[in-house]
Amino acid sequence: MMTDMITSIQLDETPLRRSPQTKPGDRYRQQDVDTLLRLASFSLDHPNEKLALTAREIRTWGIPTTIYGYDKDEIDDLLDRIATTLEQLQSNGEETEAGR
Repeated sequence: MMTDMITSIQLDETPLRRSPQTKPGDRYRQQDVDTLLRLASFSLDHPNEKLALTAREIRTWGIPTTIYGYDKDEIDDLLDRIATTLEQLQSNGEETEAGR
């Protein structure tokens, strides 16, 4: 499945749904998601900076679940899109640096 790249502006403007939990483990804690998305936004703008998150870090970041928070499936899809974009940006940056 081809995932569209996402920019930091698109990420910052993405509305996230908060709703009550319908079954155990299907909501992510809001403040943890917000923190991760702020870091991801920086990483999208500066993919080859030393402090930028990698795609692997995005995919393996542990976000606690809660009774009230962001929809887990929606956040997982967004994080996958961010990780895919970072893979492309960071590999392009490595090629650029190697070509110098």
